[in-house]
Parts: sequence; structure tokens; C-alpha cells
Amino acid sequence: MCDSQLTLEMAEYMSQIGIEGLKGIPNSTATEDFAIISEKILTTYMILTAGFMDERGDYSLHHPKAQIDENVCVIGAACFAYCVSHWLGNHKDS
Repeated sequence: MCDSQLTLEMAEYMSQIGIEGLKGIPNSTATEDFAIISEKILTTYMILTAGFMDERGDYSLHHPKAQIDENVCVIGAACFAYCVSHWLGNHKDS
């Protein structure tokens, strides 16, 4: 289970970034491996959608013909960097 407060905080940071179409949606689910980590430390889960909205997106992620829009990697890196730097700045005593 993701930490509700941390998730809301990250969603707030993401809303400040100013990237068109970027949405912070709290309470996403993750995998069982992530759940093991979440039992030990505060966690949240960020989903980066990298599919195409045209015919290139006709195949699911695990299909051998799946195509991924690698241009979103820059957006993901920006989101992570922004959220981490703001969290660290706001939680110096944590």
C-alpha cells in the first residue's frame, strides 16, 4: 500500500511542474515486489504512460510488437527530479 500522505505530496509537486497533460492521480496500485518495499519504508508509485494513441499503440506492453514512445522518458526524469528535490527540501529534518 502506498503511503497516502506521501502520494498526495508527490501529486501536488507534479501539479507544479507545468507539463501539459501531466496528472497526479493518487492511490495507484503496484506490484507485489513493490509491496514488500512498502512494508519497510514510505512509498508512492508513479506511472509513466508511454504508449501511442495511434495504431502503434495497438499492442499491449508485454506483446513482442509493442512500441513505446521513448520521448516520455524526459518527462519521467523531470517528474522524478522535481519531486525528489522538493521532498528533500521540505523534509530536511526527516
